[in-house]
Amino acid sequence: MSSHGPQHLASLSQAHHVLHHTMDILSCPALVQGDIDESRMQNALWRVIQQHPALRTRFVIEAESVFRETSQPENLPLYFVDKRGVPKPALDDFMREYAQYQRHSLPKRNVGPLFSCSFIQYAQGSYFFLLTIDHIICDAWSIKLFADDLFRAYDDEQLFCTPALDDPFSDFITWQRNKVNSTQDKLLNFWSSTVAENKPSPLAPTGETCKQKFILSTELTELLTTTAQHTQVSVFTYLLATLKLLLCRLHQPDTLIRIVHSGRYRQPWKKTIGLFASSLFIHIPLADVTTLQQLLKSTQKALYQSIKWSFVPIEYFESLGKNIAAKIELDYMPLDLFAHPSQHLRLETLLDPTLEALQPDLDMQLLCYHQDKKLCFFVIYKSALFPLAEETLLNHYASLLQSMLTQRDLALAHEP
Repeated sequence: MSSHGPQHLASLSQAHHVLHHTMDILSCPALVQGDIDESRMQNALWRVIQQHPALRTRFVIEAESVFRETSQPENLPLYFVDKRGVPKPALDDFMREYAQYQRHSLPKRNVGPLFSCSFIQYAQGSYFFLLTIDHIICDAWSIKLFADDLFRAYDDEQLFCTPALDDPFSDFITWQRNKVNSTQDKLLNFWSSTVAENKPSPLAPTGETCKQKFILSTELTELLTTTAQHTQVSVFTYLLATLKLLLCRLHQPDTLIRIVHSGRYRQPWKKTIGLFASSLFIHIPLADVTTLQQLLKSTQKALYQSIKWSFVPIEYFESLGKNIAAKIELDYMPLDLFAHPSQHLRLETLLDPTLEALQPDLDMQLLCYHQDKKLCFFVIYKSALFPLAEETLLNHYASLLQSMLTQRDLALAHEP
């Protein structure tokens, strides 16, 4: 049975942006070891779909407006492909072409379902798993939840057999809009003051960019995780504070840092999926900050405030962003997407994201992600702006991160 949320788009001219979405598809690959029972996996996926209304979401046009609707899919979006015996070069070519095919063949948003799961068997008991999903119903955190639920349901055939709760998302959008309306003055004042703290950056040279990749050791990754849990400070806060520390060392202490918040950046979406600013600008004040511990606390407070006021009307935030010279971006993929310890199957994330080119409005992009119980870093930046005499930028960042974890009482002026 279908249900319409109370929010809808204003006109068919905006509907085009919601219903056409080729550039907003996420492809997430993994390796799966173990013999898969196809019937059992089909049953598991069906139960997960019943548990999560987002997996039953589509967008329909009625009376020249677009509504978000939940309904049962006509066909289960689960595919098994047998490629056993195919030589590795041909298999690699097939996987690239197949991923592209899945991206382009995902149903339009007015049809659904807006995701698909594929298992490509390349040897006995060995599969590539490919999740293809529309970004409008899913983000990186949700991919982890989906993968966990799918393989938990495969392990336990009684899981998710009880009816799911009614879809509360339309109620959330209404609540969010009311909250924005009731706190609009405070919200706009916060972001206006953030802009006021912005210091004009020097004219950026148009010279060469530098790319680097760095993998943190298993020991330091575990130290980061356990320290974050012990201090009740998020891993992301440690990464953000370390980036601020690096900028201080590079004589750019007043630079604002941009963080990827939701990736949902299109104005027509706000009445169907809510107000989620695509990026947030973080100003970390350094007044009265004399130790690494105080820097961490200042970062935590700045991040909290930015997220608290992140329910920003998109058109306002877009105009605001034009006045901000936040040319440093930090993006953190917080989870090893397919790390669920299945009883019957062993999974290994294949996702290895890189940045192909620096965005034209940025001087540096730093991407952090987990893989194989290690934290990986990938950075691209304008080399003329960030000269380092003896070590690479990421080696220096890792050294500062270790100080942040083990020497938080160290004076800010004396960090290594």
